Amino acid sequence: MPRLLILISVVFLSSCGGGSSENNSNDTAAKWSIPVDQVIDAGPGRNGIPSLQSPKFIKASETTLRDDKLILGVRYKGETKAYPHNILDWHEVVNDIYDTDRLVLSYCPLTGSGMLWKSGSFSSDPTWGVSGLLYNSNLILFDRDTQSNWSQMLEQSVQGDRRSEAPQKLKTIETTWGAWKSMYPNTLILSEQTGFERDYSRYPYRSFRTNEGLIFPVSQIDRRLPLKTRVTGIRASDQSSRVYQINQFSSGIQVINTTFKEQPIVVIGSSDKQFATIYSAKTQDGTLQVFEALQDQLPAIMRDQEGNVWDIFGIAISGPRQGEELAKTESYTAYWYAWAAFFPNAEIYF
Repeated sequence: MPRLLILISVVFLSSCGGGSSENNSNDTAAKWSIPVDQVIDAGPGRNGIPSLQSPKFIKASETTLRDDKLILGVRYKGETKAYPHNILDWHEVVNDIYDTDRLVLSYCPLTGSGMLWKSGSFSSDPTWGVSGLLYNSNLILFDRDTQSNWSQMLEQSVQGDRRSEAPQKLKTIETTWGAWKSMYPNTLILSEQTGFERDYSRYPYRSFRTNEGLIFPVSQIDRRLPLKTRVTGIRASDQSSRVYQINQFSSGIQVINTTFKEQPIVVIGSSDKQFATIYSAKTQDGTLQVFEALQDQLPAIMRDQEGNVWDIFGIAISGPRQGEELAKTESYTAYWYAWAAFFPNAEIYF
């Protein structure tokens, strides 16, 4: 990428941060578990893109968000909340509380990846922020307790006192607002009253979502798919992986019973609802289940051969296993170019 384009992009991203920012602690002498020469200072600086500390939520009936807009949906301890992309594009990290548990939700608009982690046990400050650093164009966030840096897509601390630690991962579903509120009509949704002056009707990265260009370099480019194709991928400990293109699922609910690295999995998706998710196909007692899709019954999405009905979060909502939960897999949704940069030679499901 021409240096001029990178410079223009950095200036643009700096303006997105709004106001002054703290110095970025990209100390090249510090030990990183990723190639330090591939850690890019994107410009805004640490906290230059402000994370949300005390997010405000409103009822579904109070928002003007269009049904086709994407959100990250969370169901945890009896609460359901939606976090719209149009707000996450500007803040990237939301520090939230469910009951007494502190959670951190992150979304990287450059790689299209969203994660939900437990904040963990911290001695002082349990919140997280945006470092202003990128690896493979992906968000590096930091915990304010130890100032350690964490790669979002690797889901691991990559520098600092907590280097090589992995967070406690929780499930989030990326889908359309219309699909989410039809599943959970009593959901709350993140309010645009964030305390910051941002134009949430405007996408801050112009045509980035729809063109084939990148703002920042990545370790490799794989052009087997258009770079911004939304995929849901699953990966193994050896970094081998497979991806499923969300736009290739049927418009209704489609279920794929298959295996990955000799482990039985079930992949569920919908091109119309713009989601895909992957669970283990074995129940807690080791029984291999074979699933079939359920149509027009959201949040129920599939039934197994025992007659159990499972919802989008992999929880049995009726049948002899009611209340049981399918094991999560190492999977999430991102843009194809980012997945391929982090996990080279990914298998593509067709």
